[in-house]
This record gives sequence, C-alpha cells and structure tokens, in this order.
Amino acid sequence: MRSTADRRRMLAVSGTVLALVISLAGCTGTETRVETPDPGPDPQVVIGAASELTSFNPAAAQQDTDINAQIYYATHETFGYLDDTLQIVQNDGFGTLEKISDDPLTVKYTLNKDLKWSDGQPITADDLLFGWAASSGYFDDATLGSDGQIVSGTRYFTPASTPSGFRDTAVPVVSDDKLTLTLTYDLPTPDWNVNWLVSQPLHVVAQKAGLTAQSLLAAIRTTPKGIPTKPETPDATLLAAADVWNKGFAATSLPSDPALYVSNGPFVVESWVPGTSMTLVANPNYHGSRTPKFSRLIYRFSLGTDELVEGLRDHDLDIISPLATGETRDSLQAIEGAEVLSGGLLAYTHFDVQYAGAYTDPDVREALLKVVPRKDLVDELVHPVDPEGAPLNSLVYPVAQSEQYKSAVSQNGSDAYADVDLAGAKTLLAGRTPTLRILYDTGDPQSAAVFAATRAAATEAGFEVVDVGTTQWRSELGGDGYDAVIAVSASQAVDNGLIPSVFASEGANNDTGVNIPQVNKLSLSLQTMTDPQAVEAASIKVDALLFKNHYGLPLFQHPGIIAHSDRVAGVSFMAGPAGPLWNFWRWSVSAASPAP
Repeated sequence: MRSTADRRRMLAVSGTVLALVISLAGCTGTETRVETPDPGPDPQVVIGAASELTSFNPAAAQQDTDINAQIYYATHETFGYLDDTLQIVQNDGFGTLEKISDDPLTVKYTLNKDLKWSDGQPITADDLLFGWAASSGYFDDATLGSDGQIVSGTRYFTPASTPSGFRDTAVPVVSDDKLTLTLTYDLPTPDWNVNWLVSQPLHVVAQKAGLTAQSLLAAIRTTPKGIPTKPETPDATLLAAADVWNKGFAATSLPSDPALYVSNGPFVVESWVPGTSMTLVANPNYHGSRTPKFSRLIYRFSLGTDELVEGLRDHDLDIISPLATGETRDSLQAIEGAEVLSGGLLAYTHFDVQYAGAYTDPDVREALLKVVPRKDLVDELVHPVDPEGAPLNSLVYPVAQSEQYKSAVSQNGSDAYADVDLAGAKTLLAGRTPTLRILYDTGDPQSAAVFAATRAAATEAGFEVVDVGTTQWRSELGGDGYDAVIAVSASQAVDNGLIPSVFASEGANNDTGVNIPQVNKLSLSLQTMTDPQAVEAASIKVDALLFKNHYGLPLFQHPGIIAHSDRVAGVSFMAGPAGPLWNFWRWSVSAASPAP
C-alpha cells in the first residue's frame, strides 16, 4: 500500500472540503444576533467566517486553513494572484517575474522600488532569498520512514506544500541594489511562474530567532544542499530561523510584539478580540496597485450557518460564505437586497477503478463506468445549492479553469458517459457477473449517496456489489481490498504535478495501478515543460487517454455559496482559497455603515 501522506490532494482535507462534509450532514449554528462595532465615518466591509485565525503564516504545515489564507491575502501580496477563473494574473504593482532562459531554466524576479513592510523596513530581494529557503526544501537531508516520521537527517522548514522543481535549483543570486533575484533550475519545471517566493520578513524571522539578518543570509548562501544519503550536522542558524517560521507565527490572540503580524499588503491588523472579531485597517506603508475603496475590513469569527444568514439579513454582515445546502440557499434568496452567488468549489468527488482482477479487462471497466448515474447525482446533491451545476467532465481541469476545461471536454470523450447505459453495460459484460467491491467514506452522506445510486444501477447491469465502505477509507487506498473507490479530492489548479503523480504508472500517488504508455510518456514531458500552451496541450491529451482507457469518472465539483449585501458591488464567486476576497481592491462600497 502506498503512503497516504500526499495522495492526490484528497488527504489534506482543507477547511473548504471539511466544511462541505459538515454542510451535507445538515449542521447549522445557533440563532444568535451578530453585533458589529460602530464603524465611524469610514466605509468598511464586514465578513462573516465560520472559523477563526490560528496563524499569521498559512504557508507553514498545519497552518494552511482557509481563514488564515484569506487574512494573509488581505495583508500580503507578491508577484501574482489567481482570478475567479483560476488564471494567473501578474501583479505589476509589486514587481515582475520573467523567464530569461530556457536552458537552463532561469527566472528573474524584479521588485518595484520603494516597497516597504508595514513596520517601515524596505522589502528587498533578500526577503525573496529567505522565501526560497523556507519553501524549497533545499537544505533538507532527512530520510522519512513509512509513517512519514524522520528516521535520520534534518528537515528544516516545513511548508504546507513544496512547489515542483524548487529543491533542484542553485542558490539564488541577489543583485547589488537588492531589487533583483535570479533563480536557476537544474531541470525545467512547468510551475516556475507560480513560485512567487514572498514569505515572512527576513528581518522579523532573524530577530525572533536571536539572529542578525546578515548571519541568516550567510547561512542560506553557504549551507550546502542536503543529501539524504549523507546527512550532515544541522546548521544551528537555519534551525533557529526554521523554528520561528514553522511555529512562531501561530496565535490565539493579537501578539504583544507587532513584528509577528507585519504585512506588505493593502491592510494591516489593528485589533483582535479572540473568539469574536479581527479588524484590519489600511496599511500606511503600502505602495502597490491594489488599494481598496474602503478603509476597514472586519472579520467576524466562529459563526454558524444560521448566524451567518441572520447577520446578512440584519445588515450586520456584508459578505458571507456559509455551508452550502439547499435550505441555506433558499434562506439567502429570501433576503431583500442580497445577491447569492453559487458555483463549484475545488473540492470534487470522483469514481476510480482499480486495474486488477476482473478490472484488468477494459470491457469490464467500461461497463462499470456506463452505469454510474452522474446526472442523477448532480440533480440530488448539487442542484439544490447550485442550479447551474453539471457533471464534472474532466479528470484534469476544474470547471473554474473555464477555457482549459472547455477545450479538454471538447476532446476527451467524456460525452460517452453523459447518461447511464444499462444495455451497453450488459452487452460488454456478456453474461459475466464480476464482483464489485466499492470503497467510500461511510461518514460522508454525500459519498454514501453516490454509493447507493451506483450500487442500484451496477446491480441491474449484472455486477455483484459488495459494500466495503469505512470511515478509515483513506488508509485503504492503494491496497487490494476494493475494486473501485468513491473519493473526494481538492484540486490544485496551478499545480502541474497531478498528472505525473497520479496517472503515471510510477507516480507516487498512483493508487489504481493504471499503466498507459502514452500517459507515462506525456507525464515525463510535463515535468520539464515551461511553455504554458504546451503544458495545456499535453494535459488535454492525458485527459482524453484516461477516458479512452476507462480510468474512472469525475462526478461533480462540490457546490459553494457566497452571498453579499447591496452595500458591496463587484463581488464574484471564487473557487480558490481566497474566496470572495480575491478582488477586494475592485469592490465598490457604500459609505453607509450596516444598519443597527
């Protein structure tokens, strides 16, 4: 059985995915009136949130929750961001990121002049160098056991994710004027344009670690690349800095030292009432191009679904993203002046078939896929929340990546599975009655509904269905105790590691045993492509090959809801972690405060 540490993004159950599981169980909060502080004369926006901030560094492992990411997004910026179609947008107000060579792949980062952290310190390429050190894994020489624990060597920084190719680079070169950093890769990587480098301020990490900025920079420049087969004595300077970066920005209340919440974005934290709210105000040292039209952003924390809906109805909240249910949508649509936006989140459910036993026969796999009732599942599970929702028709792209998704769907052959085809399935089985053991999460009502509907159609076609569902389904992945799995994944739209990891025969997260020579070849090519158009063309080919070889079926993206008052204009649905906040600098906000 393969390790489940990083399995197809389905195992890191993010706040978004967890919220969906809760929503489908029908959980709601209590009926409590939300009270908002008097905003004074300045326009403000009040956002309701189900959870509370736990860290000012969401890039660190175990700290990458949705609410942490949203507040970081409001208070920080870098070379780019994702729009509501999950396309990369360059942030010219911060600087430029440019590929200057393909062989070797070399990328130049140039900061705009006069950028400052909120404490007045300049933002320089030394900060970018530290960001590379924190996110690359370059210095690690740790060897991990089967349980994911370190058995020898050292792991310094523990980022929530490591961009592909980042470890295999030379130590970046910083220009004399401290405005430019040049990064050279050992091998090309398609994700070079989303390796944005900005992390926590170098001077803050050094100070909290008891170091000088210069000593930390010297350690980054001189410590050799880690070799797990030849672990070295840990570098004390890097260990001290890593300890601060990994754990030092976690918080349960506003830190007494403002250095721990220094920002470089349009907003900076002003106050935090634990368990209640956090207030962000305009950053006086911000020199970028994303200045909002309002001066205060207030987050109200730890609100249940009923509290969020009531807060919007009573004009105590301006924007909410409640748990997505049909009942919640109906309640929101009944609020005068509220706009309700819905769409597919990055979380999605899919049905994968093991390439083993009877299912090594492509006819049996195809017969199985013909009986999965995708339209009925969307009608039952998605339409009550998102009436425009439809079956997901790509194994590679989410719907929000609209242009790539449309191109893939037009070529991948997914239309062959638009409807249940019992007659076609029976013809392919030719009288055979293969056993079908279906693995799924019995604790998730949505997955249970998918199982029940699929079992009924598969049984009618001739399959002998066996329920092997369990709440511990993740630990079964890659084993031999099931023939198909109903799985939930969280797509990473700008991460090109999905195909080599999941669909290549030697992929670390290939749990189905799929082995398609053309897919293997394309996977190798994808790992070294740097042209986005070439990456897209190869990915679409892989998508089509997976359908042609009856790998499995994407079922649907999980529905999400955003609702906002008529005080705020310009909000759009966003599937990514920034949620409605993704374009906050473009919102138009009425000067009038929420009604008492």
